Parts: sequence; C-alpha cells; structure tokens
Amino acid sequence: MDLTGEILLDILKGDGEFIIRVPIGYDDDLGMVYSVFVALSPLIGYADVPGYELVFNIVVAATDESTVHACWDGRETRGFLTDATLRKQVLSVVLSCIGTLIDEARPNLVSMTTHTAHLPRAALTKFDRICAMLRAQGFIAGKADQYNGRHIWMMDRR
Repeated sequence: MDLTGEILLDILKGDGEFIIRVPIGYDDDLGMVYSVFVALSPLIGYADVPGYELVFNIVVAATDESTVHACWDGRETRGFLTDATLRKQVLSVVLSCIGTLIDEARPNLVSMTTHTAHLPRAALTKFDRICAMLRAQGFIAGKADQYNGRHIWMMDRR
C-alpha cells in the first residue's frame, strides 16, 4: 500500500447522510481491496439541534464480491496494516475524510462512539486526534460517560 500521493475525496450524499469511501490498497494474491469508510449520519431524536453521528472503519472486500468485512478497531487491521508508518498514513486519510465531511455538512453537533467495547487506552488515541481536529474547527469537544464499555464523545459547535 502506498498512500503518499494525492487522494481524491468524493462525497456521496443522500437522506441527510454524508459518506466518503476511499480505496487505500489491494492484495492481488488474496484478491482483497482495502478502503477507508467515513460517514456522518443524522442523529435521530436529539432535541431540535441538527446533529450527526460520526462513524469510520476500514472495509476489506473480496474483488469477486464474495466477502465484505468492516474492521472497527486496530486489532482487526494489524494483519494487513503491518507497518506503523502505514497505520499513521491511514489515520491521516481518515482525518482528511472527516474534515471534508464536516466542511460539507456543517453540523453543529457531532457524536462519536466506539464500536468495540472495552478498548485499551492506546486504541482511543485516534478518537482523541479526531476531537483535537474538531476543536481546531471551532467545536467544543469532549468525552462523555461510557455506556456498556463503549466510549462516547460529543462535539458541539457554538
């Protein structure tokens, strides 16, 4: 995988959602394609503030379309994102996608929750980076109480 070149980010929009999926690599021997997936989906029933839930993952798909799997934490991606430099590059792609979606959707409220429960502290670093990026864009961002082992962050733009 080589993520050093320019990456074009096309946004899919519909039904209030904003989605970016970016191919980041492939494995000819295994017949697999790897993509970053990032979405802002409307928060339903959250007061009268138009808010969004932010989700992101790495999608692993067979080129024959027989298998599609979403990887929600780093333990699942270690097998194909074996190099620390490559993992940092993928995180940069994720952050770019999030920034592009935030610029497009212009939300006042963003919620983010870990998909996997009871993640170790090191696995939460990427979420801290996302919060820092959103703070730089004018959000008040912070961690809320955990729910069933899942970590939650709320970002509010005033």
